Amino acid sequence: MNTIEMKKLNMGCGPHPKEGFTNSDICTYGRNDIVEANLNTKLPFDDNSFDFIEAYMVLEHIQNLENAMREINRVLKPSGIVEITVPYYTGTNAWDDPTHIRAFTSQTLLYFSDENRNSIYVKQKTPPLFKVVQNKIQISAALPFLDIIPKILSPRVYDRLLSHLIPAQGIFLQLAKP
Repeated sequence: MNTIEMKKLNMGCGPHPKEGFTNSDICTYGRNDIVEANLNTKLPFDDNSFDFIEAYMVLEHIQNLENAMREINRVLKPSGIVEITVPYYTGTNAWDDPTHIRAFTSQTLLYFSDENRNSIYVKQKTPPLFKVVQNKIQISAALPFLDIIPKILSPRVYDRLLSHLIPAQGIFLQLAKP
């Protein structure tokens, strides 16, 4: 029986690459198992190279977010999945790191889908880069029961009404390439 191995990319791996992934970061940390890649420019990978991309706490460091999302879309295979974790704008970890350029609401990355009414893709009636599979606000790792609040209210309502009273720490998104 032939099993096709899923090609996976770990964007922003830092000095700790993951086994089973192509690992990349802005520098190689002197390692030969990390590919130097800058999301502000063109990624050094062919179109439609990966079935799965993980970007854990990396997009907040990127100046050109639109380019980064286009590049992620370019190297992701059709029907491929990208999982993104970013800091929430009211969370303490959003601004503790001086290399963070931005933080995110539950709607920020939806701009690249058809689920944000302000999206250029909705306004120009062009195909979106991604379909949203999951959009989850993470309030507290120590108190995970609090994560139910944005689910009950909806992430957008949480952004507008409760995000300053009960600050979240991050957002987890799972996006699929159409």
